[in-house]
Formats: sequence, C-alpha cells, structure tokens
Amino acid sequence: MKADSAHWIVMGPSATPAEQAALDRFRDLLPEDGITTAWVNLTFIDNNGRSAEVDVLLMTRAGVFVVELKGWHGKIDGNSQWWKHNVRSVENPWIATDRKAKRLVEVLRGPVKISV
Repeated sequence: MKADSAHWIVMGPSATPAEQAALDRFRDLLPEDGITTAWVNLTFIDNNGRSAEVDVLLMTRAGVFVVELKGWHGKIDGNSQWWKHNVRSVENPWIATDRKAKRLVEVLRGPVKISV
C-alpha cells in the first residue's frame, strides 16, 4: 500500500522512529485492493472510560484485526502466559492485545455513553 493511500489512515503520531519504520514496512506489505484499510495509532475510550491505543486496526477481505507491534530484539522465551525478554518477564503480548480487541468490540457494538 502506498503511503498516500486513502486506505492508510493515520490517527496519531508514532511513539518512536523505530515504531514508524515498522509501520512503514507493515504498510508496504498491504495490498492496494480498495478494500484493505488500516487505521494507524488509533486511540479509543472504552465503555468504562479507559483509553487504549492500537498500533493498527486492519480491515481486510478476511476480517478485522488488531495489530500490535513490538520492537523487541534478542532472546525471547516463555510460555503461554509469561515471556522472558532478555532479563525481564512480561505478560504474553497476545493476552493484552486480546483484552484490548474485546474492549474495542464492545465500543463498536454498543451505544455511545456520554457523561455530562
């Protein structure tokens, strides 16, 4: 997909130059088919008032996907719950992404709640 495509919608700035480079590479892999659409650096507020950021919300012929990028280097091992990246333990990123995707689905399916 081209950088100036109407289907590559940048909602906010990248956190780092490395993240921007990863997003550029990701974009280059996407087809220009008129259907594939990506919302990049999307921030949303869930129905409980919590905000969350999604690196890419991707709509394709196959479905809608939440994509989270990690700029990790080095050795990564662990199990389905916890990963060890170099010397630190982190929750498996899939778990947090799954929770975030479910919160986003609630927002997209439900009515908007406005507090005054």
